[in-house]
Amino acid sequence: MASLDTITPAVKPISFVQALRQSYPMYDETDDHGHHKQQDADECFQSILQSWRRPLEVSTKEDLIGNLFEIELQSELKCIESPDEPATFQNEKVLRLSCHIDNNNNPINMLWEGIKISLEGDIEKRSQTLGRDAVYHKTSRINKLVSLQLQIITWIALVSLRSVCQILLETTIKQFRNRGRQS
Repeated sequence: MASLDTITPAVKPISFVQALRQSYPMYDETDDHGHHKQQDADECFQSILQSWRRPLEVSTKEDLIGNLFEIELQSELKCIESPDEPATFQNEKVLRLSCHIDNNNNPINMLWEGIKISLEGDIEKRSQTLGRDAVYHKTSRINKLVSLQLQIITWIALVSLRSVCQILLETTIKQFRNRGRQS
């Protein structure tokens, strides 16, 4: 409680903001009135993590960003257009998991359901069998999970504004861990 009684000077993040804008010019964009434009907080967070990754590795001799935030996925890719083509497997590391809260107008009721949906999808890539780009179904599974922030995504069409709005809800993995084992 003693630390709450002590008055310390306010921290002014101007140096940090200036460095961010210098490293990533998109965060320095202004509107017609000279005000800085609103930016996506998740994109900014990902940019900061990427910027800090290498300098932290050099100074600490370990990958702190990877140890704290990285999720290891194993993905299986199956060619939809050529069922005879053998499935391929790849390991990838990501800094976030997405959780969709709407599945084609079917609301998602459980956090693990939304994450499971986000781990599957179709992508386009070069097929060696067909000799052209083809559609593949990608199914990912989590190999390594760290304590992380989970991004819950939904898009809302704002008809009156003729715009689309992204809504994000933050939660922690502790709220998800036991539920995911039900599937």
